[in-house]
Amino acid sequence: MHHVCMGLILSHMTAIDAWRRTSALGPFGVSGCLCPSTPEDSRNQALPRGPGRPKIAPPTISDLHLLDHYGVWMDSGIGILVTERESRRALPNVTCHLCSSPLPARSVHPLPLTGKRREDLCVCTPELALLQVAGTPSFSGPAGRIRLMRLIMELCGTYRIVAGTTHYGCPPLTSVAKIRTFIGRARGVRGRRALEKALSHALDNSASPAETRLALMLSLPLRYGGEGLGKPVLNRTLPLTGAARSLFGRDSITPDILFVVKGARGRHFPVEYESRKFHSSEEQAEYDERRRNTYAAMGMSCFLARPKHLSKLREFDSMVATVRKNIAAEQRPKPAGYLSRKALLHSVLAEDMQMQGSETTDR
Repeated sequence: MHHVCMGLILSHMTAIDAWRRTSALGPFGVSGCLCPSTPEDSRNQALPRGPGRPKIAPPTISDLHLLDHYGVWMDSGIGILVTERESRRALPNVTCHLCSSPLPARSVHPLPLTGKRREDLCVCTPELALLQVAGTPSFSGPAGRIRLMRLIMELCGTYRIVAGTTHYGCPPLTSVAKIRTFIGRARGVRGRRALEKALSHALDNSASPAETRLALMLSLPLRYGGEGLGKPVLNRTLPLTGAARSLFGRDSITPDILFVVKGARGRHFPVEYESRKFHSSEEQAEYDERRRNTYAAMGMSCFLARPKHLSKLREFDSMVATVRKNIAAEQRPKPAGYLSRKALLHSVLAEDMQMQGSETTDR
């Protein structure tokens, strides 16, 4: 067991928000600098070197001033990790979370900062932070489980929601496989079972809140209020040749959501989401037509989903019927209470999009 002495460690949602911010905007202490920082950047500095319970100094008012100096202070409160009950402190806007189980090796990183590296300010890895929040009341119950899946897909995807603004083109912070491997090393840590269940339905590589929302609504089992169409892959690049390459004007195409056609080996059905990337409806229509023709040249049909398919139930159900037919998915009987579960799923998944104040363009 490694008993390393460490300084302040940000945990739970505070850690997740710290990684969100640094992967979208760059290290703390930088204003307006698009220099993303990820756990990979500080892997060789991660602690502890082996599994164990590090000795963590109790937080102080001066620690809070230091966090405020670097812009870490958050109105919703700060979560800090402690490993001894006596290390808990009653400080304004601070929650001290007791960690009584050994931490897996390399599960705490120095907080990404500009200038001199500070070993007295650390942050839990995205994997550990997800495990921590999975064991809290905010992510329990039917609605909480859906929020946990949505959060996993954000951190495993290429967008970040920072203070109500969505940033695109960010490096993934982790992956479903990395989180699963971490869980295997985190014996006895609270939240393990809840995170394992959520992971079985989460998907890598989502590029936007809308893609996450649409993918979960289509793929989640009926018991969650989903459509049970099976797990697709998101944003997988497909090479183009011949006529398809000429039509699209590129060497490859990357469908937002790609389903496997049941019983037809090697056949796929793409679902593309109209992300309003164009300034005019004419530009969007031209691009949509080009995508359709490109898929047709590859021997595939596709579905172009629009905002109305997420906001209007009749339009959504019509889309589901089309996708189900094209992937030859079985129509299974709906369980008791399905409609209320579906309503809850759609409502919870809409939260991210309702909270966003603005969006940034791709980097």
